[in-house]
Amino acid sequence: MGQQNSSDRTTGSIWRTLLRVSAPMSVGIFGVLAIGLADAYFLARAGASGLAAIGFIYPVIVMMSALALGLSAGVNTAMSQALGAGGGTGVARSHIRRLTLHGGAGLATLVARGCGLGFAVVMAARGGPL
Repeated sequence: MGQQNSSDRTTGSIWRTLLRVSAPMSVGIFGVLAIGLADAYFLARAGASGLAAIGFIYPVIVMMSALALGLSAGVNTAMSQALGAGGGTGVARSHIRRLTLHGGAGLATLVARGCGLGFAVVMAARGGPL
């Protein structure tokens, strides 16, 4: 009776709840930025044109990642409302939408990343400026 449910976000410390909810997203954002730094490091070793190419496409990659995070937040809200209302069908429907949206955003990010890296390889092989 006195034990608190670990999934209950309505009781307890607000700061602890905020940390538990925001920590995974912070790790995800750090991962996206770390990939950009790793790309820049290895492409800088290949040459200035490769680094310029990834600098050209990196904002698109960040935009697609932000879109995926925003979609995730929106679908999480819909799923939370369905769970709160006690509707299992609404949760399943929201989960299917979430998988579809994330699959599309992931595919778009993969295409953008592939185009950027392909452009970088072509520019590095050409050896000339952009």
